[in-house]
Amino acid sequence: MSRGKEPVRAAWFTTFFDRAYVAQLREEKSPAQTRHEIDFILRALRPPRGARILDVPCGYGRHAAGLARRGFRVVGVDLSRAMLAEARRRFVERPRLTFVRGDMRRIAFRAEFDAVVNLYTSFGYFTPAQNRAVLRRLARALRPGGRLLIDHRDPVYDATLPRRPWYQHQIYAPGFYTGYGVKTLPGIREGIEERHWQEAQENIDAATQSLQAYTQQVNEAIGLLK
Repeated sequence: MSRGKEPVRAAWFTTFFDRAYVAQLREEKSPAQTRHEIDFILRALRPPRGARILDVPCGYGRHAAGLARRGFRVVGVDLSRAMLAEARRRFVERPRLTFVRGDMRRIAFRAEFDAVVNLYTSFGYFTPAQNRAVLRRLARALRPGGRLLIDHRDPVYDATLPRRPWYQHQIYAPGFYTGYGVKTLPGIREGIEERHWQEAQENIDAATQSLQAYTQQVNEAIGLLK
């Protein structure tokens, strides 16, 4: 008796970002936080007035819509139908704001944007070869002199924080003594503030390794884009 072929499983990212995920996400991100994040995007990229910006994947459009409100022409691309439905429910599409369904591995834009943003740790979902292809397509979408911004945690060296082994981020994380209010370099600062000198030194070493590893990855990514 011959065995039938096993069914092909859909990739996790094609089903994960559903309506339940959208409902959870929209409660986490306040308008004030979104404004702060857009301020950072603009400081980092310094796009010219009226620039054309590609946001991929755009999620439910909070950054794309915010950038459009500031006078930029924005195209938001996402694979999730639920995300795009929420984006169109929240924000009115107009000449400066467009939402398109698409897979970032297959975007076909060429020299059309002054800036491209890839936010909310949305890079690295695929195989190494596919991730490199995504980088090339994001770069190809840029006009000469355009800039690419990728928001990502350090995937190489995620050391756990003292008293928070479940939270792995050395640079920006909830503070243990601040009611979990966010702190920069929390392990280092808390070690110094509490006079735990050995702990402070251990976290200095960990943060140094993290930054060195991340620098290497950035340089490798730059090499791929050349």
